[in-house]
Amino acid sequence: MEAPDNHEGCSGLAHSHTDNRLWHLVPTSSILPCMIGEELRKARTAARLTQEQLASKARLHPTYIGLLERSKRSPSLDVFLRLCEALRISPITLIKRIVAHRNNKRRSLRKDGP
Repeated sequence: MEAPDNHEGCSGLAHSHTDNRLWHLVPTSSILPCMIGEELRKARTAARLTQEQLASKARLHPTYIGLLERSKRSPSLDVFLRLCEALRISPITLIKRIVAHRNNKRRSLRKDGP
Protein backbone atom coordinates (compact mmCIF):
# COMPACT_ATOMS: atom_id res chain seq x y z
CA MET A 1 0.00 0.00 0.00
CA GLU A 2 1.40 3.40 -0.94
CA ALA A 3 1.25 6.47 1.27
CA PRO A 4 -1.93 8.48 0.76
CA ASP A 5 -1.91 11.11 -1.97
CA ASN A 6 -2.93 13.96 0.30
CA HIS A 7 -2.41 15.15 3.86
CA GLU A 8 -6.01 14.50 4.84
CA GLY A 9 -5.61 10.91 3.75
CA CYS A 10 -2.99 10.34 6.43
CA SER A 11 -5.44 10.89 9.25
CA GLY A 12 -7.80 8.41 7.67
CA LEU A 13 -5.22 5.86 6.62
CA ALA A 14 -6.74 3.11 8.75
CA HIS A 15 -10.24 4.14 7.76
CA SER A 16 -9.46 3.30 4.14
CA HIS A 17 -9.65 -0.32 5.29
CA THR A 18 -12.96 -2.01 5.90
CA ASP A 19 -11.82 -3.09 9.34
CA ASN A 20 -9.59 -1.18 11.76
CA ARG A 21 -8.21 -4.50 13.00
CA LEU A 22 -6.20 -4.60 9.77
CA TRP A 23 -4.16 -1.53 10.81
CA HIS A 24 -1.20 -3.70 11.82
CA LEU A 25 -1.00 -4.92 8.21
CA VAL A 26 -0.33 -1.42 6.84
CA PRO A 27 3.41 -1.20 6.17
CA THR A 28 5.39 1.12 8.41
CA SER A 29 6.70 2.75 5.24
CA SER A 30 3.14 4.02 4.64
CA ILE A 31 2.50 5.16 8.20
CA LEU A 32 5.73 6.93 9.10
CA PRO A 33 5.75 9.54 6.31
CA CYS A 34 2.22 10.54 7.31
CA MET A 35 3.25 11.09 10.88
CA ILE A 36 6.39 12.98 9.90
CA GLY A 37 4.34 15.20 7.61
CA GLU A 38 1.68 15.90 10.22
CA GLU A 39 4.23 16.68 12.95
CA LEU A 40 6.29 18.83 10.58
CA ARG A 41 3.21 20.89 9.72
CA LYS A 42 2.34 21.26 13.43
CA ALA A 43 5.88 22.41 14.24
CA ARG A 44 5.91 24.87 11.33
CA THR A 45 2.58 26.42 12.26
CA ALA A 46 3.60 26.57 15.94
CA ALA A 47 6.71 28.47 14.82
CA ARG A 48 4.40 30.80 12.86
CA LEU A 49 6.23 30.14 9.61
CA THR A 50 4.84 29.78 6.13
CA GLN A 51 6.07 26.94 3.95
CA GLU A 52 8.07 29.52 1.99
CA GLN A 53 9.72 30.92 5.12
CA LEU A 54 10.62 27.46 6.39
CA ALA A 55 12.00 26.52 2.98
CA SER A 56 14.18 29.62 2.91
CA LYS A 57 15.53 29.02 6.42
CA ALA A 58 16.23 25.33 5.67
CA ARG A 59 17.65 26.06 2.19
CA LEU A 60 14.97 23.97 0.48
CA HIS A 61 12.40 24.60 -2.24
CA PRO A 62 8.93 25.57 -0.95
CA THR A 63 7.35 22.85 -3.07
CA TYR A 64 9.43 20.27 -1.24
CA ILE A 65 8.07 21.46 2.12
CA GLY A 66 4.55 20.93 0.79
CA LEU A 67 5.47 17.45 -0.45
CA LEU A 68 6.85 16.56 2.99
CA GLU A 69 3.77 17.88 4.78
CA ARG A 70 1.47 15.99 2.42
CA SER A 71 3.55 12.83 2.93
CA LYS A 72 4.56 12.58 -0.70
CA ARG A 73 8.23 12.55 0.31
CA SER A 74 10.26 11.52 3.34
CA PRO A 75 13.18 13.71 4.36
CA SER A 76 16.75 12.48 4.39
CA LEU A 77 18.57 12.79 7.70
CA ASP A 78 20.35 15.91 6.43
CA VAL A 79 17.05 17.54 5.44
CA PHE A 80 15.42 16.49 8.72
CA LEU A 81 18.24 18.15 10.68
CA ARG A 82 18.05 21.32 8.57
CA LEU A 83 14.29 21.49 9.14
CA CYS A 84 14.74 21.09 12.89
CA GLU A 85 17.36 23.85 12.92
CA ALA A 86 15.10 26.15 10.90
CA LEU A 87 12.18 25.41 13.23
CA ARG A 88 14.40 25.91 16.29
CA ILE A 89 13.40 22.52 17.63
CA SER A 90 15.73 19.73 18.67
CA PRO A 91 15.66 16.67 16.42
CA ILE A 92 14.98 14.43 19.43
CA THR A 93 11.93 16.52 20.35
CA LEU A 94 10.47 16.13 16.87
CA ILE A 95 11.27 12.41 16.85
CA LYS A 96 9.57 12.00 20.24
CA ARG A 97 6.47 13.75 18.87
CA ILE A 98 6.42 11.44 15.84
CA VAL A 99 6.77 8.34 18.05
CA ALA A 100 4.06 9.59 20.43
CA HIS A 101 1.79 10.26 17.44
CA ARG A 102 2.38 6.71 16.19
CA ASN A 103 1.74 5.20 19.63
CA ASN A 104 -1.44 7.23 20.11
CA LYS A 105 -2.69 6.16 16.69
CA ARG A 106 -2.04 2.50 17.49
CA ARG A 107 -3.76 2.74 20.90
CA SER A 108 -6.84 4.45 19.48
CA LEU A 109 -7.13 1.85 16.74
CA ARG A 110 -6.79 -1.02 19.20
CA LYS A 111 -9.61 0.50 21.25
CA ASP A 112 -11.85 0.49 18.18
CA GLY A 113 -10.94 -3.11 17.40
CA PRO A 114 -12.63 -6.31 18.61
